[in-house]
Amino acid sequence: MTALGGTIPHWGYTESVLVDGDQVVCTPGGEKGALAAFEKITGTPRWQSAQFTDPAHYSSIVAAGINATRQYVQITERSVVGLAAKDGTATT
Repeated sequence: MTALGGTIPHWGYTESVLVDGDQVVCTPGGEKGALAAFEKITGTPRWQSAQFTDPAHYSSIVAAGINATRQYVQITERSVVGLAAKDGTATT
C-alpha cells in the first residue's frame, strides 16, 4: 500500500478489500488518494481518488446505490465519504 501513497496505520491495515464486479477496491489512504480500484483479473490500476486523500483507518469499503449512483462508502481517519464506483470521484 505504500506504493500507492499510503501510510500504514498504527495497528496495520485491517480492511477487507471489496470485490465488486470486475474490480477490486481498497483503502491505501494518503496523498495519492485514499481509495484505489484495480482490475480484478490482472491487477491493473483503474483509478485512485486523488481529490480525496485522507489517511486509511480501520474500516472496510461498502458498495451502495445512492441518488441513482453506484458508490463506494468508506470511513477514514477523518471522514465518511462516498465515491463514484466508476472513477473514484467525489459524489454529491
